[in-house]
Amino acid sequence: MKNLMLKKGLLIGFLTVLFCFSFAGISSADTKASTGTNSSTSVKIEDNLKDATKLQEKATSTANSFVGAVRGLAGVATVVFMIIAGIFFFTANGNQEKLEKAKSMIKYIVLGIVLFFYADSITGTVLSWFNG
Repeated sequence: MKNLMLKKGLLIGFLTVLFCFSFAGISSADTKASTGTNSSTSVKIEDNLKDATKLQEKATSTANSFVGAVRGLAGVATVVFMIIAGIFFFTANGNQEKLEKAKSMIKYIVLGIVLFFYADSITGTVLSWFNG
């Protein structure tokens, strides 16, 4: 039962990291506008384009800050769980159940680290599928 909870927790964490990295695609979006023949229309379009660009920059900055915070939390969580798994491993005292639990934790921590490092690549690949 605990192993199932651990797997669900890791899956939720992985999906959260992928969701956060999906905001990185905001910075690669192109903003395009057509120019009209009327000079006042052209000025309005240019003003709207400037406002949209500022909004895009702010959204990108916010998303990057959020992703940085999640990366920091993931690093701290990894260290904490690795310490806990190490304590379980060294205090097993021949108890096979505790030893297997510690090995399982370490296995999932390493899997989480690998996915964490490749999350940016995975997200970029998935976004490229949708962006064409």
